Amino acid sequence: MKSLFSRAVLVATLFTGSVASVFAGQTPPIGPTSGDSVKTFALEWFEHLQAGQIDRTQMTTELSETLTDDSVKEMSRIVSSFGPATKDEIVENRKIDDQAFYVVKLFLQRGDAVSLLIGFNESGKITGVTFPSLGQE
Repeated sequence: MKSLFSRAVLVATLFTGSVASVFAGQTPPIGPTSGDSVKTFALEWFEHLQAGQIDRTQMTTELSETLTDDSVKEMSRIVSSFGPATKDEIVENRKIDDQAFYVVKLFLQRGDAVSLLIGFNESGKITGVTFPSLGQE
């Protein structure tokens, strides 16, 4: 539990700082101002994370260096137990300095939902990602 909290704090730190493509399938960087693009990306990202397949080229260098293989494996283990996400909706978005942040609610096939907080820089690279509904704030 302590290591999960440490990772969550680390990811949250990335969101608060101003930092200068995620998974298999080589999804190109998204347009961080396009809601439809973010929704599509979130569903694909969740699916690839469940499989433990990340494409670090879609992240900022800072995030990629911070996100260890072990933390990806642990996140994959946790989110794969949720089953597939069938749809999503953006419940909040805001721009702070050079980053766009989105809270995306992922509706799960099993009948509940999980929130994903994801940040992008102006180039569409992921600056941070966390699941606030899992206590990772």
